[in-house]
Amino acid sequence: MEDGAAGGHTGSETRAARRAILAVCALMVSVLGLAGVVGWTMFVALSTGFREETVIADLPSSDGQYVAALLRVNPGAVDSYHYDVTLRRAGRAASSRDRIVVFVVEEPSPPGVEWTGPRELTVTLHGSHGILKQLTAAGEVVVRYVQEHGVPPGY
Repeated sequence: MEDGAAGGHTGSETRAARRAILAVCALMVSVLGLAGVVGWTMFVALSTGFREETVIADLPSSDGQYVAALLRVNPGAVDSYHYDVTLRRAGRAASSRDRIVVFVVEEPSPPGVEWTGPRELTVTLHGSHGILKQLTAAGEVVVRYVQEHGVPPGY
């Protein structure tokens, strides 16, 4: 009795079925691999590549040589909002590489920023928690810090 006559499969039918199953498995592995690559790319882009800066204030120095900026920064999915105080030479773009971040504090409230001389920038703090960066000078500009009521930080 032949294999095919009793409801069985011939050798060529079995080989064709195996090839079809292997092709479907290969396709599924490819689709899953592609989905993994797309998912990983989206995760990396959203967690590290997204950074949004909102300029709250651009403050030129009294002699017009420098600009201090207060920014609210959304660093993306991996960190919390914070405020940056940056310093750059006048005439440079706000996103310029040669701007210097002199102060960083976590939310909830932004620091006060004002020029108290042509080369002196004063940052007023509303509390002393959440400070991530605090420079006292940037080039020829001195950066001073005071608490909200005029008391120097740490006193």
